[in-house]
Amino acid sequence: MAHSTLVSLGILITFPLACCSTSSANVPPIVNTTYGPVRGEAIVLNTKKTLIRYLGIPFANANRFEAPQSPKPWTNTVDATSFGKWCPQNPSVIMNSTKDIGEQCLTINVFRPEDKAQQNPALLPVLLWIYGGEFSTGGSAAELYNGGYLATEGEVMVVTFNYRLGVLGFLSTGTKEIPGNFGLLDQVEAMRWVQKNIER
Repeated sequence: MAHSTLVSLGILITFPLACCSTSSANVPPIVNTTYGPVRGEAIVLNTKKTLIRYLGIPFANANRFEAPQSPKPWTNTVDATSFGKWCPQNPSVIMNSTKDIGEQCLTINVFRPEDKAQQNPALLPVLLWIYGGEFSTGGSAAELYNGGYLATEGEVMVVTFNYRLGVLGFLSTGTKEIPGNFGLLDQVEAMRWVQKNIER
């Protein structure tokens, strides 16, 4: 692939969080992923730079205590303008009890700078962010992990995603029925999605 991919584990990178506005003049194109079309949005950050982002794209389905599988293909365009559900976890500083949680939480988000994306998005480096939290808490929708400023200021494509946590992600009975490490398998599946779709 033409991309260099950096996987960062639990390193906190923060940028100023400020209001942004949706840009009606810069409507991002529909992207045809390997499973179906998605439409994101273009927003203008407080830095006056325009960001294109696709949020909450399903990259896998998973039954409880089973390895992730490819999602069912879709034909209607998916609205990718809001984050997907948080994976189940105990309330914490990052995730409180008011958040939208659910077991169907394996979604991925892509942030890219508009100006560079128009030139040739296939030449942009890719940063894949895997949130920390001791495998028990966290989520790609956390404001701490906002990929917009990193994408526009660093001129890179930023990808974030959810993976299963706690008992649902890492319980193991030491048997073939529940071998464990489902959260790590989710991470591998997300990387596969990036390999297949990031140049689209």
